[in-house]
Amino acid sequence: MHTADLGLLRYLKRVARDAGAMVVPPTETSAGLEERCASIDLRELWQEIGRVSADPLIGIKLARRGEVDQGLAATLAYASGTQATLIDGLSTFSRFYPVIDESVAVVFEHDEAGGRLVRRDKGSPRCPFVEVQFAHAAVLQTCSDMAGHAVVPREVWFAHHAPALEPDLEKAFGCPVRTGKKVDALFFTHDVLSQHMTRHNPVLAQVLKGVVGEIAARVPHAQERDLVAQIRQDVADHLAQDVTLTGVAGRLGIHERTLQRRLKDVGTSHKEIVDEIRQNVAVQQLAATDRSMGEIAFLLGFSEQAAFTRAFKKWTGKTPGAYRRTA
Repeated sequence: MHTADLGLLRYLKRVARDAGAMVVPPTETSAGLEERCASIDLRELWQEIGRVSADPLIGIKLARRGEVDQGLAATLAYASGTQATLIDGLSTFSRFYPVIDESVAVVFEHDEAGGRLVRRDKGSPRCPFVEVQFAHAAVLQTCSDMAGHAVVPREVWFAHHAPALEPDLEKAFGCPVRTGKKVDALFFTHDVLSQHMTRHNPVLAQVLKGVVGEIAARVPHAQERDLVAQIRQDVADHLAQDVTLTGVAGRLGIHERTLQRRLKDVGTSHKEIVDEIRQNVAVQQLAATDRSMGEIAFLLGFSEQAAFTRAFKKWTGKTPGAYRRTA
């Protein structure tokens, strides 16, 4: 069951009970919905809220009510908000996200062009559309609280296919929104990510990261997942430089064989991580920028454009040029 964050679960149950006009249609009582919610998990609760609501943007509206003030979600948001910049805050958020929901992988990647917070379902069924709406809006609300003003992303992606809703979603998020993508993601410009946080407190930031880290350490395989998160961040930070096994291991202070063994223990490898991040960055650059193929190849750390073309076709079945024309 997806019930890691009981604070969020209690909030959603309270929504089902208290916000009858918002999520419960006239034919269904709040008490009846609450009774059914008492025995289901978080994912099922999201499905239930999406089912009974006549509002297609209910997830966004629930996030903006700002009432999730208890539990791990609130603790992690506050720990992220005390960091120095949005880059630091989103890095902290993605690193410790498993304490909230182990069924979703959240990765923050950034370079000189900007950054992206990417969500992927680890299994099936995938997150309901209303849940992803809530997640995107909640992250942006937290970013705005960190910065002391509204933070608007450069672009928002949803894996769910809902082209008819794109105009309403764009109005809600204040930026271009694309549905039917391969991943759920928020994209930010470098200027936005570099902003300093109004709540920055280096002492409190370390204390809260320690608290969340202790909780995360009690989650099964937490150390291995934390290592994967560190490797992913290191690869993203050095993509155009040195992302070899030797380079990554050296920067993290881990013996190469130890790093390979620990990655194998969690079902992945250095090559898989590098390829995944390169593919993510390539897709984003092709879809959202006018950079030439040679420039993108350089950003990804390829020695020549031809090598990038071969790799991209292996990942997606298309050449970079063909992908850009259809993105």
